Amino acid sequence: MGAKDKRQQLIKEILQSGGALDSSAIKERVCARLNIDTDDYPKATFLRHLKELVDENQITLENNYGKNLYHLPDEGWDVLGQKYIENLGHRLFVPKMIRTAGVRVLPGFQPSREDSEVAIVMELGQTFFTLYVHKDALPFNLHISRTQLEYDKPKLITQYGSRIIFLEAMIRKVSGYKEDNQKKNGHVVLVFSQDGILSIEDLGSTHGTFVVNLSTEDCERLQRVANESSRSTSRHNEEDSKTLAKKIYLPLPEFTLKNFGFPVSLKCSDELTLSILS
Repeated sequence: MGAKDKRQQLIKEILQSGGALDSSAIKERVCARLNIDTDDYPKATFLRHLKELVDENQITLENNYGKNLYHLPDEGWDVLGQKYIENLGHRLFVPKMIRTAGVRVLPGFQPSREDSEVAIVMELGQTFFTLYVHKDALPFNLHISRTQLEYDKPKLITQYGSRIIFLEAMIRKVSGYKEDNQKKNGHVVLVFSQDGILSIEDLGSTHGTFVVNLSTEDCERLQRVANESSRSTSRHNEEDSKTLAKKIYLPLPEFTLKNFGFPVSLKCSDELTLSILS
């Protein structure tokens, strides 16, 4: 093994045990393992070794609140409540950088006990569940697409950043990712900024994305509907459903990032509606 290969192997071993580290911490540990002074591992050479590992997808570079951190690629993407989504035939992928901040999925909808989570109520077909993301994960993007196993996440991470959650909604009218068409990277992306501003961008979807703001009464109705296991058994819930169905959703322009206040609801198809309540 040559000097470069040995040092790159050490970098991976250090990330294996140390988790996410910045370049300075990695270099110090490599030099300590090699029993050499940091000046004996020139900065330009060290950064080139890091870049090669990133380019070869052997390690991952993420920007966390302005600080570049390196870590090994995620092996698993599961979060608490993952089975609720999988049982519906869909998939949710949450990178480590966001997952460790706190992400969970629960059936129905219950308001968060503290004002510390973004609550995204999703209706997939006739089933409701809520994606809760701790605000420590801000900023992050939620990318929605209908895709297959060959979904090219590295390319989307390059385009939208590493702080991204993927929802694969296997619904016919939800647009999918197509590698050969750069203008069609899925259906829609929701951008949650560091200061809590929500922006939504339709990605040139076939059937469009439609948006409407919700009132306090709408949110209360949504909670009742989401937590009712069978809407047909509750006359009150049927009235709530009909009232919500009368909301007028306006089309979102393609490839235009627009800001929205909370709470807001967006419809990707008759079978997929997302309501962002906080």
